[in-house]
Amino acid sequence: MKPLLALIRAGWKAHSPLSALKSHVRENYRQRWLLPLALVFMLTVFVTLYFFVLQLTAQFHAILKSVGLQRILPTLVILGAQVMALIFSIYSMLANFYFSRDLEWLIPLPLKPRQVVLAKFSHILFNHYALLIPLAGPVLVQYGILEGFGPIYALRLAALILLLPLIPLAISALLVILLMRVVNLGRYKEILVVAGALLLMLLALLPQFLIQDSGTGEGALSDQQVINLFSGPEGITRRITAAFPPARWAASLLDPGSRTRAVVDPLLLAGFSIGAFLLLLLTAEKLFYHGLIGLDESSRRKNIKSVHAVHGSGKRPIRALFLREMRNMNRVPMFLLNGMYSVLFIPVLLLVMITTGHKEYARLLGLLTSANPAVAILGVALVCFLSGVMNGTASSAISREGQSFWISGVIPVPWRLQAAAKFLHAGAIALLGTAIAAVMMVVALDLPWWTAPAGALMALTAAVGCISLSLLIDLARPLLDWVSPQRAIKQNMNVFFAMLLDAGLAFLLGVLTSRLIRAGLSPIALLLTMEGVLLIFAATSALLLFGLAPRLFNRIHA
Repeated sequence: MKPLLALIRAGWKAHSPLSALKSHVRENYRQRWLLPLALVFMLTVFVTLYFFVLQLTAQFHAILKSVGLQRILPTLVILGAQVMALIFSIYSMLANFYFSRDLEWLIPLPLKPRQVVLAKFSHILFNHYALLIPLAGPVLVQYGILEGFGPIYALRLAALILLLPLIPLAISALLVILLMRVVNLGRYKEILVVAGALLLMLLALLPQFLIQDSGTGEGALSDQQVINLFSGPEGITRRITAAFPPARWAASLLDPGSRTRAVVDPLLLAGFSIGAFLLLLLTAEKLFYHGLIGLDESSRRKNIKSVHAVHGSGKRPIRALFLREMRNMNRVPMFLLNGMYSVLFIPVLLLVMITTGHKEYARLLGLLTSANPAVAILGVALVCFLSGVMNGTASSAISREGQSFWISGVIPVPWRLQAAAKFLHAGAIALLGTAIAAVMMVVALDLPWWTAPAGALMALTAAVGCISLSLLIDLARPLLDWVSPQRAIKQNMNVFFAMLLDAGLAFLLGVLTSRLIRAGLSPIALLLTMEGVLLIFAATSALLLFGLAPRLFNRIHA
């Protein structure tokens, strides 16, 4: 037990966000005065967001309660938290289990494979708790207050938070270990890792594809039939959590429908959590080290090839630089997965809505939202924005070069052109995610076809500004001194600040939209106003990027 605790403590010191922040302050000692300003800004954003979430929860609860569907609120939060844990943890598991630099020192030590896996799993679990508590906690606490639950609700909520991520994280870790045991047998390991990780996203959602609607009958349902379909003491949670029963067991822990469920469902949740955890340890003991063989040598060969591929291309500068950006990101599986995860994750969720035939959900959404067509366009724009921009492509564009940044300095191409190539590369990924998400949104929710191009245009306008500012952040404070690719992404504060910027922009635009709707603006006036704001933001950000890029590049190269 002592070696395991020491390993967990050492891993926490090496990889925790607090450790990354301390390291960042030490490496930028002269600019330490910026830290209090950043903390004040983050605290202001989080407090504002907290009260906004509470207000939104109260409004949504009132709407649902008016049609007898208030129990859908905690169920949706729980299911969303577990699905997010299952999908997004695949990237974290790959990075920590197989692409972490500390493995070179851990493997020779007298440690069992399950101890290494357990220590790394604990680190991911702690990080997930750190996200789960501030994101899902306020909504669930507010729900308990609005429903008038007593003090016992607080104890049930604490038990729920502890048990909620165990099953999805254990399933994700099992899938990753099995994946690496298979793909590391092939020749093209890096390509297989990326393809396998994307396949795991689909496998994680496979139950949604397999479970079809039943009992709905043929033909279109009326609005009242849609409401009746979800109402009832048990039907609402069973339909929403049909593909993932642990979400139903967790939901009954907060709001049990009967005394039997109040006892049986929590026991099922705890039992399956323990069972999944034990199965993970058993699988790790047998297969974990087998997935590590040969990864490091193959990655080094690709790095050497990518460096030599820069010279002598004979192509137009902007095209050659664009292709170089693609190679720099594609040469390491962690870079590619980080850049493409949000692009594919949201469309996959929308694909689930299409293939499972849950048209009733779209009808129910239509009943609970305004018929204002501008709202539909703004909703499409928000999803497209999250799909295309919420990744580390732009905010790590310089950091990904690492020790090979000297190549950028000897290329006979102006710095502004190099900044333009990085901007176009991040923009191409944003365009891909935006286009896929726009089409999937229209199909999944039966929206008019014109909402796709209108929403995509607004999302891309916002993306121009966010990509420009994300590149500026990485240009101002690049993380070039890294050994493990994981540090260039996972422990790069630039990625965190850029995502905070993206989330802050989405939040501020949401508040502005709410105010404009309350002011009684017509749909056309609302859309034109929002697009005008985004155009000003995009133009200002782009001018800052290309105006400051030469100076910042020269400072790095000096």
